[in-house]
Amino acid sequence: MHNDDPHDTFPERLVLEVNDRRIIYVRHTKNLGASESFSLAYRPVAEQFMSILEDDNWWEPEFLEIALQVLRANPTLTLVWANMWKWQESPGNLWAKAGTIWPTEDHDGIEPISEDHPRQVVNHLHSHGAMVLRVGPNTTFATPQTIPVAIIEPIRERAYPLPMARINRPLGNFALTLTNCHDPNLARYLQGLVLLAGSFLRHASKPSGFYLRAWQIAKSTSIYLMIAIFVSVVSQGRFKLLRKFPLRDLAFCAGWCGRHPRRLFGMLRAAHDQPELEAFLDSASQQKWCNSKQCGRWKSPEP
Repeated sequence: MHNDDPHDTFPERLVLEVNDRRIIYVRHTKNLGASESFSLAYRPVAEQFMSILEDDNWWEPEFLEIALQVLRANPTLTLVWANMWKWQESPGNLWAKAGTIWPTEDHDGIEPISEDHPRQVVNHLHSHGAMVLRVGPNTTFATPQTIPVAIIEPIRERAYPLPMARINRPLGNFALTLTNCHDPNLARYLQGLVLLAGSFLRHASKPSGFYLRAWQIAKSTSIYLMIAIFVSVVSQGRFKLLRKFPLRDLAFCAGWCGRHPRRLFGMLRAAHDQPELEAFLDSASQQKWCNSKQCGRWKSPEP
């Protein structure tokens, strides 16, 4: 257990109270921040599998058992993650269940991901909060320490080889807290999105229909994701691709850029301002699609 607040004594008291010698307590002498702390969890280890439990998540009792069963039945899988219940916090320490991360009625199913998904252009599929990762050189690595915490998952996922699998049954819980540690720096977040989209466009050979679907998913998720795709497509001169996107959406994006010239200028300077992240994503994207044909065939685990 890593405690990133040197002045908070509760984590140490909790470990002492649990009194389990398998738990190692580490108190940071200075606050490292979310990105650097996450990298500590992904250092190479001797174990075959690893997972990470954030402070706003908790697991159902059977999560690890089921996830490991799927991984052991499918040795080519890089990682398995499970659907999660969302819990919304209200003032007064009140909590209400707010559906699941992935809407699905098939809670008994397991969804294999053996090829790139349009969502991954600027977003991610897996969740740290309910994930088990197969340890290896392609999964235990450090990411740039300066990246916004809000895009840690899509950046790591860009570097993971396929296939992966999602357990549709909610086996984890995600707390939608009133406050969180997400980086409030919108400019850095937008730059990260542009670098994600730009490296995808540069290295992935996909049909226009793939990017149209990515556009639709981005639009339904956040306007910032759509703007990032727009800026990346224009800056790379992929004007034929623009013809596939709805004219009304393009007009909205152009209008947004006109109303926010400083934001646009910052997004266009993404590679200059964040060279470490640019190099990481470019290398990961290039390697990912050079090796994309090595995915093994997925099979259902035995009951």
